[in-house]
Amino acid sequence: MFRSARLKLTLFYLAVLLVFSLASTTTYRLFAQSQYDNSNNAQRNDVNHMLHGFIGFQTSLPPRYDFDTMQNNQESLVRGKLVQEQIWINTVALVLGGLMSYWFAGITLKPIEEAHKAQLRFASDASHELRTPLTNMKVENEVFLRQKQFTEDEARNVINSNLEEVQRLENLSNSLLELSRFDGQTELKLKVLPVEPLISEAVKCVSKSAKARKTTIIKQLRVAKIEGD
Repeated sequence: MFRSARLKLTLFYLAVLLVFSLASTTTYRLFAQSQYDNSNNAQRNDVNHMLHGFIGFQTSLPPRYDFDTMQNNQESLVRGKLVQEQIWINTVALVLGGLMSYWFAGITLKPIEEAHKAQLRFASDASHELRTPLTNMKVENEVFLRQKQFTEDEARNVINSNLEEVQRLENLSNSLLELSRFDGQTELKLKVLPVEPLISEAVKCVSKSAKARKTTIIKQLRVAKIEGD
């Protein structure tokens, strides 16, 4: 998706650059050509006046004194050279402009791409975090309903366990909402946290699902602390 957007943005930047380059070189070529034509015409008139002064006033000059043809040839050469220079400059602008446009397009789309990746990562993390308590509630209720007989205390325990998972879902929702507002620039209030309670809480959350799937969890912890929020 972003590769296609980068190519489209590159073409847009390149089109703008080429329009500017063509307009600039065309204006320069027309201006230079106009200046040369004016200078050439003035020089041609001066030479004709000088030749008429030396040779005398005649209706036409001898062929060897036909400076008009020479000036016309020189004018054609100058125009051709100006056109060649314009083509060369725009070709260089096309190549260098294409590379620069691709680079600038990448810089332009980088914040958007990072925001998109962060959004996908947030959605994945949120789905993973919310799945655990829901799975626990589902497993516990299924196991409870398979019992043909149960006491009032057992029912209360299941309801209390479900309420704990609901409370955990609520806490997760609040935490995810707060995380979604984090823009990466807000200063976090870090503090030292022990690792053991965090691991114990995680083990407790999956213990019911593990038991239903006949999976044994072995917890081995070292005394450690981390700095976090």
